[in-house]
Amino acid sequence: MDTVQTRLYRRALLKKGAALVASFVATPFIVASAPAATGKATKANLRYQDHPRNGKACASCWAYIAGPRSTVGTCKVIEGPISAVGWCMAFSPKQHRNQNRVRVTYPPRREKSKMGSD
Repeated sequence: MDTVQTRLYRRALLKKGAALVASFVATPFIVASAPAATGKATKANLRYQDHPRNGKACASCWAYIAGPRSTVGTCKVIEGPISAVGWCMAFSPKQHRNQNRVRVTYPPRREKSKMGSD
């Protein structure tokens, strides 16, 4: 009862099964050799430099996180250690708490005139 079509189906099934097993075996090796994804950019990509540019330094950037030593810290954008006096293209100055608030001034109130009460 073994037909040509059944043999071809078995052969295709065995090939796909072998490929599936091989992928399960190879996956740990591929994952272990790949660098860990930190979600941060490299220093080269953002043109990081260890000195300030036009008075702008990492210590005054919103993304800079000061480390235990005051001269070296980390960054929310760039991977690796960052100098407090460094600079990169992602620089954006810190905003102070009161800087975001909008000050609303109202015109002075006018006194209601007393009409009809003479």
